[in-house]
Amino acid sequence: KDILPWEGYAEGDRPIRSVGIWEEPSVWFNSCLTYAGLPAYSKLQLAEMGGGKPLPRDGDQHLMVCPDANPAASGPKDDLVVDGYFMMWGLTADGLHPERRKTYWSYGYNTQLDEGVEDRHSSRRVSLGNFKRICEIPILVEKIMRPDEYDPPYGPFMSSVCQSEVSWHEFTTRHNKGGHLLFLDNHVAYFTLQQILNAPRAPDDYNQPGKVIWNPAPGGVSR
Repeated sequence: KDILPWEGYAEGDRPIRSVGIWEEPSVWFNSCLTYAGLPAYSKLQLAEMGGGKPLPRDGDQHLMVCPDANPAASGPKDDLVVDGYFMMWGLTADGLHPERRKTYWSYGYNTQLDEGVEDRHSSRRVSLGNFKRICEIPILVEKIMRPDEYDPPYGPFMSSVCQSEVSWHEFTTRHNKGGHLLFLDNHVAYFTLQQILNAPRAPDDYNQPGKVIWNPAPGGVSR
């Protein structure tokens, strides 16, 4: 209905930056799966927590798992990895209490779609009709799962690998020094990390009109 999945409150790497309520149906890691006719990610989590089937992870066949990804590994800070899974922060069903759960997804939501605004209190949804050049605007980004897959080396400016909302900083290099972007018009394209970073106005703005528009806000700086 012209409304994009919700990106969540924040990255999920700390209690104060939770992804929001785990069971929220509109958040991207639930809604993208249900849109594809699969169980919401939160249902997979609850099933495992109840003694059922383990969450999909590296080596498993699932929409959230890149076939070439390796077990998750923590970055310089804020990450906790247990048995190859990231332990990410969300909220209990009442929205009152931080709750850490296992996650393993090789993709993240383009945090610049809402101009990079991190709002821990808003469930603001974004309309597809807000954007004109949808063939150039990514919605999902293939992200790194461990610091040692980053090339050039994972730098101190990138504090955590465990993130739900991502941008070029977390773009993967596991496919011949690059990875894939899913655009708003539903096409997927491959880029190397250097193609992403070689934006004309980098490091102030990584938008590349005609190729990749991270922050579609008029005149917006895509930090």
